[in-house]
Amino acid sequence: MNIKKLNCVILLVFCLVGLWSCRLMITKSHLKLYKGMTLANFLNEDVDYDNKFLLPKLNTKNYGKFEIYITRLNGALEKEIYYYAFKNDSLIYWGHPFQFTRSEDSTLKDIGEEAFEFSKNEYELK
Repeated sequence: MNIKKLNCVILLVFCLVGLWSCRLMITKSHLKLYKGMTLANFLNEDVDYDNKFLLPKLNTKNYGKFEIYITRLNGALEKEIYYYAFKNDSLIYWGHPFQFTRSEDSTLKDIGEEAFEFSKNEYELK
């Protein structure tokens, strides 16, 4: 085999391995989520979550019952977490902490801020 063909094969293998590793960061359950999904259906999706907690500040404001499920993202270079936010057992939003705090919805901002305060200490985030 000549050098050009060998280089092409090596490049092709490298690209395939890179694409395969990117696929590992997305789980099937993320693709099946939808707003309004019940907590029971979420738990049946087999989402790997590390922790769950209530948001006492929001709950005392009579917004309803808020629960956050947190997962660490595997394969991330730095410590990255992902939130799943439920209001009265219904999925209202999911994403990275900064996505909550950048939202125009004031409730989502409040969720992001309170959840980040909890997870900052729990997961040693900056």
